[in-house]
Amino acid sequence: MEQYPNASTGTTELRGLPFVVPGGRFNEMYKWDSYMETIGLLVNERSDLAKGMVLNLCFCIKHYGKIFNANRTYYLGCTQLPFLTDMALRVFETIKHDPDATTFLREAILAAIKEYYTVWMASPRLDPLTGLSRYRPEGIGVPPETEDTHFIHILELYASKYGMTCPEFIKAYNKYDGTITEPELDEYFLHDRAVRESGHDTSYGLENVAANLATVDLNSLLYKYQTDIARTVETHFGGRLTIPPELCAGVQGIKPNQVEISAAWDRKAKNRRRAVDRSLWNKDSGLYFDYDTINQEQTNYETATTFWAIWSGLATPRQAAALVIKALPKFEAFGGLVSGTEESRGKVGIERPSRQWDYPYGEAPYNALNSDIADTI
Repeated sequence: MEQYPNASTGTTELRGLPFVVPGGRFNEMYKWDSYMETIGLLVNERSDLAKGMVLNLCFCIKHYGKIFNANRTYYLGCTQLPFLTDMALRVFETIKHDPDATTFLREAILAAIKEYYTVWMASPRLDPLTGLSRYRPEGIGVPPETEDTHFIHILELYASKYGMTCPEFIKAYNKYDGTITEPELDEYFLHDRAVRESGHDTSYGLENVAANLATVDLNSLLYKYQTDIARTVETHFGGRLTIPPELCAGVQGIKPNQVEISAAWDRKAKNRRRAVDRSLWNKDSGLYFDYDTINQEQTNYETATTFWAIWSGLATPRQAAALVIKALPKFEAFGGLVSGTEESRGKVGIERPSRQWDYPYGEAPYNALNSDIADTI
C-alpha cells in the first residue's frame, strides 16, 4: 500500500501500489514478464512504476514467503525466476538521488536474501548432493490455471481405469484423501509445475524431468544474486546488513538480527561457481548443460540458456570465449538466437508437436538477455 493525499477530503489515505501486467489473459504480475516489463518501464522513464514492481515483489516475499509464479492464491507453492536483485539495482540507478532510494534498496536486498535462504537454498528446491538449486514447486493434483481440456489426453487413461468421466476423476484425484493414489500421475504434475515455475513452458528439454534438473539458467541467476548482494552490501551498507526480526518471523534458516557480511556472499558465489563447473560445464562441447540430480548426470539438451552464464558473470573469461566460439554458431539464426538446437529437439509431427521454447523459435527473453551479453563483449 502507499499513502496519498485525497484532495477532496483533505486527508491522507491508502491505496494499492500500482504494478504492470502483461495484458490479455494475463491480468496479474506474471513470471519473468515482470522483469522484462521493468526494463521496458525504465527505458521509457517510468521509474515510478518500475519501483512499484519491485516493491510488490518484495511484499510477496515478506508476507507469503516467495514471489509467486503469478499473484493468485493457487500459485502459493510455485515461484518464478530470481531476477529481483537485478531489477532492484536497475531501478536504484535511476532513483539514487531520491531521499528514499537507499531505503528502497535495503528493502529489496533484504527480501532477496530471505528468498535465497528460504526458497532456493531449502528443501525441496536445493539438491544437497550438488549444492545446486532446482525448479521444484510444492503442490499436488491437476494445476488449476490450465484450460479444462489441457490434460485430457493424460487424464482419460486414469479416468477409464476408475470407470469415471474426466471431471469426476479430477474431482476425486484432487481431494487428496487417499481414495485415489497415483504416484506416476503425481510425478507427471510435479514436472509440469516445475516447467511453469521455470518460465520455459514448454520444452522437450524439460518435459517429464524438469523438477529433477539443476538448470543453467536458475543457477546463473542465483550466482548473480550472490554477487549482487555482496557488492551492494559492501558498497551501500558498509559491508554488513542486519536482517530485522519482522522479516524472519517464523522462518527457518534466518535468525532475527542476523548480520549478512559482503565477504560471506562472495564466498557463496565462488562455491556456486565451483559446483556449476563440476556438474554443468562441459569443456569438450564448450556449453553448460542442465544436470539431472536423480540420475546424477548431465543432460545433452542444447539450449540458449547456456549463455546466461556469461550474462550473470558466472562463466570465466576462458569459458565465455569457448561459448562464443563453440556454442554460439549452433544457435545463431536470422533475427537472433533460436531457443535450442534442432538436433536436441528431434523430429516433430502430429504425434510430437513443436514446443514453444524449442527450435525453431527464438524467444524474446533469451534475445533480450543475450543483447546485454553482446554489449558486454
